[in-house]
Amino acid sequence: MERDLAEVKKELLVLAEKFNHFCVENDIKYSVHGGTMLGAVREKGFIAWDDDIDVTFLRSEYTKFEEAAKKTPIEGTVLSLTGLYPRLIMKREDRPVVWIDIFIYDYITENSLLRKYKMTRLKIFNLMFRDPGTLEFTKENSGSNKLRYSIISAIVRYGSKADRQKLLKKAYKVMVSFPGEKKSLCRTNDTVIGMPKLVPGDAMDRYEMIPFEDIELMISSDWDKILTSSYGKDYMTPRKTTVDQQHNAFISNEVKEAELEFKKQTAGIKQ
Repeated sequence: MERDLAEVKKELLVLAEKFNHFCVENDIKYSVHGGTMLGAVREKGFIAWDDDIDVTFLRSEYTKFEEAAKKTPIEGTVLSLTGLYPRLIMKREDRPVVWIDIFIYDYITENSLLRKYKMTRLKIFNLMFRDPGTLEFTKENSGSNKLRYSIISAIVRYGSKADRQKLLKKAYKVMVSFPGEKKSLCRTNDTVIGMPKLVPGDAMDRYEMIPFEDIELMISSDWDKILTSSYGKDYMTPRKTTVDQQHNAFISNEVKEAELEFKKQTAGIKQ
């Protein structure tokens, strides 16, 4: 599905401003994340090919956000809770559908065996919630490792046919398990990267505002630690990764899913 990226970014800024205002008004702390964080720090706005907004919450802050959003929905948006990561969707008449992907940090144990156990289970859940359309990309990049592709394929296809609500409940129990002494945080629902990444336990303790295009958004004051964990020490050097290519390759499916979810939740409601 061809999208006018300039129009998409205009709508994203409208949505981001609504989201930020809601969080500030309700004393909820969040941080821009992923490509949005990278763009805020490096470009003072969107990176060239980005077509959504990513944010993160500590689990405690996300719980506050979800409860507040259910009680008083953000005007013109719906909060989708059907996938491994929540998604705040906005669709205005004659304008492109846009969304904010929400990622959540949970604490993870210092015990190496329990940590490996938790992270392995998280990776499996991440695969279960993956779009089966990404399997072709996985196959192309698996080379001669046919066994690896077969295992990934089986898990993805099983998840696509399973009861998603039951899977979500099981995944939640794993996400919040083995918090340890809160020395490390793990992005437990990170399906974009494909595997959980760890940051220091205090990386989401302090926040500040940062310019993003013509608005301001909230960011963790320890953004350097987070960007380094995701992109390496040279994150200020622009480059297009295979993750970005994979995201763009399947944007059509994401657009359709977002539009269907928005229509489903707003059926019968005058916009």
